[in-house]
Amino acid sequence: MKSFKSFKSSREKVDPLSRKMNQHQWEQAYEAYCSSRHRVSQSYSKDRFDTNKGNKPKSASHRPSALSSIGALRNEIRSISAYSEVRKIINLLCWIAIVLTSITTILKFLFYPGFDSQIIALLNGAGRVALLLLLKYISQILIDISDSSLFTRDKINDRNSI
Repeated sequence: MKSFKSFKSSREKVDPLSRKMNQHQWEQAYEAYCSSRHRVSQSYSKDRFDTNKGNKPKSASHRPSALSSIGALRNEIRSISAYSEVRKIINLLCWIAIVLTSITTILKFLFYPGFDSQIIALLNGAGRVALLLLLKYISQILIDISDSSLFTRDKINDRNSI
């Protein structure tokens, strides 16, 4: 969204309660939107390039050479997203929870006397880890929904304005 009018129209489509906002509130919302987009784009470009290797991206060795179109779109949307910090927090909390679950599962396995109870402890721990991973991916999808819908609307509006 490049202009205030396009920001206001797309915001009104997404959030019907925003129609009750006065002009000052709209200006504050647009200013916050622009500053968050600017901040995210700056932090993304700083994180992406490694100072030791020149202009080569850090993650180039970990990515496949040809991303699928959906993967490329997801990466493009995430690069301009205002929720990158939330995504990092969710990842960190999920991995902490997985480590704690694994530790408690190992302790239960070591201290339960019977073979049946040890197997149940392992299956219980594996189920909890799977549930944590599922919740992590669902939360990532929920975070991406708003950005992807705004991104596709922007693309459609840009095509229609040409």
